[in-house]
Amino acid sequence: MARPRRCRCTGRANLCALPRRRPSAVNTELCKIEEKAQRAIEAYAMLPENELVVVGLSGGADSVALTHFLWRLQAVRRFTLQAAHLNHGLRGAAADRDEQFARSFCASRGIPLHVRQVCIADLARAGGCGTEACGRAARYAFFDELTAGGGRIATAHTASDNAETMLMNFARGAGTHGLRGIPPVRGKIVRPFIALSRNEIERYCAYYHLEYVTDETNLERDYVRNQIRLDAVPVFRKINPAFEAAATRAAEQLAQDDAFLTRQMEDAVRTMRQGGGWRLDAVRTLPDPLLSRFLAAETGRAGAGRLTSLHLRLAMQAVRNGGGVSVPGGIQVNAAGNTLFIERHPAQEWAPVPLQRPVTTLPDGRVFRMTEVSEAEIENLRKFNNLLFNNLLSYDTITDNMFLRTRQPGDCFSPRARGVTKSLKKLFNEAKFSPLQRARELLLADAAGNIVWMEHFGPSRGAGWSADKKGPYVRVGIDDA
Repeated sequence: MARPRRCRCTGRANLCALPRRRPSAVNTELCKIEEKAQRAIEAYAMLPENELVVVGLSGGADSVALTHFLWRLQAVRRFTLQAAHLNHGLRGAAADRDEQFARSFCASRGIPLHVRQVCIADLARAGGCGTEACGRAARYAFFDELTAGGGRIATAHTASDNAETMLMNFARGAGTHGLRGIPPVRGKIVRPFIALSRNEIERYCAYYHLEYVTDETNLERDYVRNQIRLDAVPVFRKINPAFEAAATRAAEQLAQDDAFLTRQMEDAVRTMRQGGGWRLDAVRTLPDPLLSRFLAAETGRAGAGRLTSLHLRLAMQAVRNGGGVSVPGGIQVNAAGNTLFIERHPAQEWAPVPLQRPVTTLPDGRVFRMTEVSEAEIENLRKFNNLLFNNLLSYDTITDNMFLRTRQPGDCFSPRARGVTKSLKKLFNEAKFSPLQRARELLLADAAGNIVWMEHFGPSRGAGWSADKKGPYVRVGIDDA
């Protein structure tokens, strides 16, 4: 294999060892810009060999420079480059101009280009969100589809973007996690230009005579980011001309601190699990910096949206003082007894639903199924796992006037093989069910209100399988929404 060329400016292998515009033109400043991008790629292992890399190409200076840089780099790094352009349909002829520019730019360099046209305004109205957030979600969904079989997504975020993000998050009262700005790598998303300022990007484009389009909305003060870019950043540059570089160093330090605290939290909570939640007395021993990270992580796993500092503060109060609080995404943080539960809200209460055989669709989207079981299958169940009998009901107990419902006041149940009758409240307490689990538990009851089967407790006494009772039997089960 041929040895990699060395940069005539730095003497380093693979740093600036790229095909040049013309062999005689050695630009020390340009080499330093390219070397800075290469250092970020190496430090964060952004571009493994033999990987697909999909670069987002809007047509602006940042994305044009990144696409050009990766196009020149792919032979050295041995990855496969493709580009993606999303036409948001927000700027009429200007959006179509940007799309045509992206097509021409890629065609002249032999870069495969994927284009998608969407109407972000319609999507934003339908989803009840802003066009900026909706556009970002649509772009990343597009990129995700293109890399579904593996690969990296390269975006052209710069040190200037990072500094603006840090200021935006600071103005909103963010903690360490928000103040660290835009991470160089997040999952399969990589940002090779995260250490370069916008001025360096423009110098790169000028050196290689790269044309690009300008989004006129970037000069409007309708968006918070534009206000920060146009009004706040110049003030910081007056204080420190190297403001972006200083912000990058601060972001790196904050990211290290945040990662350390996150590891401390993960080690601390490893043994705190209890049933469907966590031991509340143990969780309360966490200091606030660890507790906030724990709540942010677990609500995220449960499906919560991004939590603001207010949501985190209220969730921490619920842990410290008891009680519950809802956070974005329909997630409930609830401290009950000595257990902390973090889970999704159940659907609204619904009226009993008449049983339909073999399939009953419930108002919350779940599906209740009944399947007849042969004697041979029952014999196999006896050999392998008696617990599977919890989902077997005697066919003789199933009548046409039965209902599927959730709990009701005064409900009691006699579980199969226990020989006792208990209130549902006592059964739920013994099983350490959260309030949301209790509200969601599915019951099969007869017309008189007697419970014949419960989702997590099985059939009632006399309704399930027994060795001295011949079939037929049915197997019941639930498909989640």
